[in-house]
Amino acid sequence: MSLKRKKVAIVGAGIAGLSIAYNLKKLNIDVTVFEKSSELRDNGLGFLIMSNGMGMFNQMGIENFIKDKGNVIEKFVSVDKYSNVLKDSPIENCLAINRSNCINAVYNQLGEESVSFGKELIKYASVEGTDQKILHFKDGSTFTADILIGADGISSKLRNGLYPDHPKTEIKEKEIVGVAHIPELASKLQNTFYKVINLEEGVNMGLLPSTNGEIIWFIQFNENKIKTPGNSPEELEKFSKDIVAGLPLEFQEVIFASDFKQAFLWRMYDVDILPSFHKDGIVLVGDSAHPLLSFTSQGVNSALEDAHILANLLYNNPDSKAVDLFDKFDQLRRPIIQEAINGGRLILDQFLHPEKYSNFEVPFVEHGAK
Repeated sequence: MSLKRKKVAIVGAGIAGLSIAYNLKKLNIDVTVFEKSSELRDNGLGFLIMSNGMGMFNQMGIENFIKDKGNVIEKFVSVDKYSNVLKDSPIENCLAINRSNCINAVYNQLGEESVSFGKELIKYASVEGTDQKILHFKDGSTFTADILIGADGISSKLRNGLYPDHPKTEIKEKEIVGVAHIPELASKLQNTFYKVINLEEGVNMGLLPSTNGEIIWFIQFNENKIKTPGNSPEELEKFSKDIVAGLPLEFQEVIFASDFKQAFLWRMYDVDILPSFHKDGIVLVGDSAHPLLSFTSQGVNSALEDAHILANLLYNNPDSKAVDLFDKFDQLRRPIIQEAINGGRLILDQFLHPEKYSNFEVPFVEHGAK
């Protein structure tokens, strides 16, 4: 059966799921995205789209549309707590963008008819003698797919079902992310990703100027040195204000201008690479396939690469068996993802145990993939 006559089901309407759906639909392939939430989710607040991710948006033909929704970042500057510059380097083809703006931009280009909301996957069953999967949803509905793609995020139900015993370790680095509306400071930062590094006390903080006077911020802290707060807005606000007390004024200003009802505390996990990115006729992409440590700056960018590569494999090999194409996808992506995992682990170790290193990488990976 030609791929153009097959039905592709994607579980998860994050950036990975929407991007691969867009790529497939652009190739006139029948695709439906199933999202368990009733609407697009905006947790995460912001994305840093690196040059490899922007290249994928260019391949999709929507790079300029995405750029209109974000702020081009041209420089990375890191300082110590006394504002002494540690690193000042240019960044090519990089964009800071509100997560909601990015997700909605791809969704609007895809078209709402391709996404079905309120569809929480409960189970699936294989159709004997075929590659088809029957998806069963919580609302009692079903869908028969010729190809099933898992893009349901870091807590992927599909990945956990396929690899229930795969190791996942909660790490001692935690992050709080939030957003502040400070037009004057955003204008001052312009196109600079600004970060303070304080490894001795176990804390980093980054500022990313976005659009409309918004600044996306994050605090990374070492749980070996700093106790993790509770997850209520009040607890996150008190913790963050205490953390920035000794940091440069720009970082203090951002925290005191933030609405902590919009802030999130992320518990981070280190996940070994899967034995394969596909199993039982299901292929995984993005965080479902390979959650990456945030230090890599490659989570969203690697998802965009996955979407581009898998869509092209499916389109260019319409008479091949799906499992063979999934094997090829795994072979292409595995070394790139392993490199990103290794790089993230090194920088994590330097962050958690700076005493072990005489020289260390500033915690920012510009490019984990080519």
